[in-house]
Amino acid sequence: MKNYLSIQGAIEAEVETAFTNNLNPVPEMQKLSRILKDYSSAGLNQFYALSYIFCELLNLGILLGNMYYTNYFLGGEFRIYGKEVFQLLLEDPNVRNDPMNYVFPKETICDFNIYGPSGNIQKINYLCMLPVNILNEKVYMFLWYDYIFNYAKKLAVRDVKVCHYFNI
Repeated sequence: MKNYLSIQGAIEAEVETAFTNNLNPVPEMQKLSRILKDYSSAGLNQFYALSYIFCELLNLGILLGNMYYTNYFLGGEFRIYGKEVFQLLLEDPNVRNDPMNYVFPKETICDFNIYGPSGNIQKINYLCMLPVNILNEKVYMFLWYDYIFNYAKKLAVRDVKVCHYFNI
């Protein structure tokens, strides 16, 4: 069996001579067509095509795993997060409730123990702001849309590659 690089080099050389020889390109193109037909009918590219399809399916599985574990990590709130954020934009700003407030609260009550004037420990409650959770909301919103975009893209690429491989 011929080496892939030698076949590739021969094909490139034939293409180059076919396009640089402008006197009568028809015999050169017929020769090139015969070389490409022999190469594709020899079954040399089936292993590469199947391994590529396998890697695409593996990539799709990794993406689904990331989506599942992100949803698991956020307590099941991530699965429909992007849809809820989109619906949130359509609601009245004074009435709407952010869907990720359950996972990433922006305000919480903080208990502080301080020494009072008599030396006793006093418990004081304050309203604490958590600005890092605002950033977390935006990051996970971007991740949700990124996961959905990549999932749709991977499905489309997989379908095209499988149809191309099986000549559908």
